[in-house]
Amino acid sequence: MKTTLIVYLILVSGLIAAAPDSVKRYDPQVDGRPFSLDEILGKTFKDPFETDESGFPAWARSGMVEIDTVYYGIGQSTISQADADDLARLEFGKMVEVRVNSLARQMVMENQEQLVEAYSYEALVSTDLSLRGIEITERFTPDSVTYYSLIQYGKAAYQRLVTQELTLQLTEDIERQKARLAAQQTLRADSLQHKLIMDSLALAKEQARVDSAQRVLDMQRAAVEQKREARRILQEKYADFLALRLYHRGIEGYTAALPAGYGDLAVRWNPDNSNVREIHAGGSFSILGIETALWLNEFIVENAELSGRLQILPPRGDIFKVSLLFGYVGYLGAVDEVLAIDLSDSESLSDGLDAIQDPDGALRQHMDGSFLIGSNLGIPQYNMHLALYGDKRRITFTDTWFPFVHSLGDAISLVFQIDYFMDEHFQNRFGDEIEGQAGIRLIAIEDRFATLLSYEDHEWWRLTFELQF
Repeated sequence: MKTTLIVYLILVSGLIAAAPDSVKRYDPQVDGRPFSLDEILGKTFKDPFETDESGFPAWARSGMVEIDTVYYGIGQSTISQADADDLARLEFGKMVEVRVNSLARQMVMENQEQLVEAYSYEALVSTDLSLRGIEITERFTPDSVTYYSLIQYGKAAYQRLVTQELTLQLTEDIERQKARLAAQQTLRADSLQHKLIMDSLALAKEQARVDSAQRVLDMQRAAVEQKREARRILQEKYADFLALRLYHRGIEGYTAALPAGYGDLAVRWNPDNSNVREIHAGGSFSILGIETALWLNEFIVENAELSGRLQILPPRGDIFKVSLLFGYVGYLGAVDEVLAIDLSDSESLSDGLDAIQDPDGALRQHMDGSFLIGSNLGIPQYNMHLALYGDKRRITFTDTWFPFVHSLGDAISLVFQIDYFMDEHFQNRFGDEIEGQAGIRLIAIEDRFATLLSYEDHEWWRLTFELQF
């Protein structure tokens, strides 16, 4: 009986000692956590597919998936469902790119001893590995103009998928290198053949380096192509806005653009009293332009200017278009009643022209000049052009918004302008240093005829007619 018990204990001890070798080792990088961290911490994550009262799933409403065990990519588009799918794939690729590279680097380091020749992790990662086998998980269309797409994949499952792919590719490369080494060892037996084979192997080794360098180059080209594709997607998305031309005038003042035609004529009219407020004329050729304007009050000249402009940077940029303009302006400001020029009185007009030509005349004291600069920035995400203009008299900021750019182009636009006047002679009748103005521009004939209804000087409504030819 004692002998039997001793034999039994020996067998049980042997089984216990052998047990660890037969149990599969747990790998948290591949298999994920063996427990629910949320249950331990008492933290809950919002179900991404749960919908709110309006029917929106959580992932579409928040633009994210609040689960740390998945990779995801969300795309939103107002163009098409396919465009939303492309944006979702783009975001998913960005999210997993670092992890894929990290796994490849780790596997190369772990198998370095088996690699006979120099090897880099870049040579292991194929250009489309991050999206291989990945499909759109969910699509949502709340209305006829907005599309959402979701790609969601468990981190552990995706890591297993990538690990399997990398393992297969690395195994093939290791076996290829081992076979190459075995061939070298076999051919060393014969000295003559050894030299010939060594020369051949040197050539093959060089070819392997070339192939590895080619793979890296292909990856770099793929990265560049991915950036081009992302830029192309944005260009297609905002194609209607990018085709717009910046209008050369705000409400009162200019932007960093020149008229579309060779000549430009505009008249601003006050409907309240049927008086002409401004007469503007100009011309342009290529990147050069000349502008002149008269500001009136019942045909009495209040201010006048003449400027020459050079567009030193025409609109440039694939997405955000920027332009820059430089020039010089000469102006006549705040003419008093004694020196006033009345356009409706030929005698007053003649006397005024003589006074301007007189170098020692009193009217000369009201004349001055200044360099000017203007810049423009197009923001397609908001369908607007921002323009900044400045000279010694004033600084003007203009915001032109195209609310119907996808259907009407620039036929209808809303114009908002803020002016800061450093020269009191050019301030309004209330003496405001800062003045805000707003208007709506209607372009009846593209690059030819436009109208602008604007609210100015706190209480004046004005209508502008502009003709380009």
